[in-house]
Amino acid sequence: MIENFELVLQRSPLLKSVFDNATINAIQIMDTDGFILQVNTAFTKSFGYTTEDLKGKHCKVLFTDEDQAMEMPEREIEKVNQHGFAVDRNYAIHKDGSCIWVSGESTLTKDEKGNQFIIKFIQDIHEQKLLEKFLKESKEFSDSVVTSITDGIVVFDLNFRILKANNAFYNIFSINEDSVEGLHFHELRNTFFGLEQLRQKLDKIIETEAAGSFQLEWTNETHDQKHLSVKASFLDSKLVNRRIVLVITDITEKVHSEQQRDDLLAFVIHELRNPLANITLCNTLLEQSIEENEKEEAVEFLAKSNKNTERLKALIQELYDATQAGSGNLNFNKTIFSFEDLVKEVIEGVELTNESHEIKKSGTANVQVNGDRARISQTLNNYLLDAVKYSPEANKVDVQLSVENGQVVVAVKDYGQGIAEEQIPHLFERYYRAGNTKKIEGLGLGLYLCKQIIDAHNGRVWVKSKVNEGSTFYFSVPKT
Repeated sequence: MIENFELVLQRSPLLKSVFDNATINAIQIMDTDGFILQVNTAFTKSFGYTTEDLKGKHCKVLFTDEDQAMEMPEREIEKVNQHGFAVDRNYAIHKDGSCIWVSGESTLTKDEKGNQFIIKFIQDIHEQKLLEKFLKESKEFSDSVVTSITDGIVVFDLNFRILKANNAFYNIFSINEDSVEGLHFHELRNTFFGLEQLRQKLDKIIETEAAGSFQLEWTNETHDQKHLSVKASFLDSKLVNRRIVLVITDITEKVHSEQQRDDLLAFVIHELRNPLANITLCNTLLEQSIEENEKEEAVEFLAKSNKNTERLKALIQELYDATQAGSGNLNFNKTIFSFEDLVKEVIEGVELTNESHEIKKSGTANVQVNGDRARISQTLNNYLLDAVKYSPEANKVDVQLSVENGQVVVAVKDYGQGIAEEQIPHLFERYYRAGNTKKIEGLGLGLYLCKQIIDAHNGRVWVKSKVNEGSTFYFSVPKT
């Protein structure tokens, strides 16, 4: 071991100049067994140790316990002695106990007297490693966010060559390729990217170098019409060429919902306007009859006005109840009552106002039910009124009662035009009206309310129907 390495430095002005004047590279001098001889000022500034702190100690004191357990210091020294040099990247222990990422290059050399020693140049790369870690974690985070976004995202160059696309992009356009990166837009086997309107929009954005947004209609390969919102913006960087990112959102459901809302609003206005117009007309004729002292006509017009007022009230109440049911705020006041008595009362009430049809009851349900009597009456009343309304050519409606497995079952059969099989699953949806009934007055809320009422009583509703053979509407509720 060289006892005084300072003498070696004095005999080598070039080595001494490098050793003394280095500001970035920390220099550590060791003998061939790895024992430290001297460190320079840059080393002290980087790691806190002076030559006095380390002289005579093995270089492993600068390695972490984990690296020492893997014998990394010994292997480094062995490699230098065998090959004349070695490089490493690992943690170095600062004098204060903290760990610093370093990059080291060790070289085997000798002085003019033939004494061999190892000179190791060490660079502090801690900030670089932290930045690398931050960039790696940021990329992983960004990739995770982009992957989880439900909007389709695709990045391409100004020649329409695809550079990146997220999972939602593949899903929206049902793309089965493992990757579209590197493909040109026209190479995608998808009709959306062949739309002339899309190409024109993108050409204009590239020409004006300005971000833009637009909506496109597109019919996919399964003939479903889609509505897509497209937002385009530029990605600028000094390191790469300019790129464009498209954010594509499937707004089909939103467009359909808005269209349904507008259609519904127009429909409700129309339905409410009809009885209101009749009331206005009847009131005008009523005034004329009073002025002309036509008592019988006045009574007739007053009756018609009252009837239209009741229709208007019923429509408004139906809208209100549907709104309450939709928000879960439909009120129920449950009591124990005779189901048989309820059925008889409802049938008598409907027959009084609908003389065109005879309502025939069969079977019995002489049991008690715990429920909201008024709401269950509303359900049966709606079934019976619908049976009359949708079978104008018939003159009867059948009601059958039974008690099965602890449930009271009601079946209301009409002899009307029936319902197509594909429409049956939608009959209890809000605002739904079967295609062959749209010319008949109604908001399409009655059956929806019936389902909400029966569901609240732990019962169920269902329908059996055949076109031109009539329909049978059922509901059941538990008996007490």
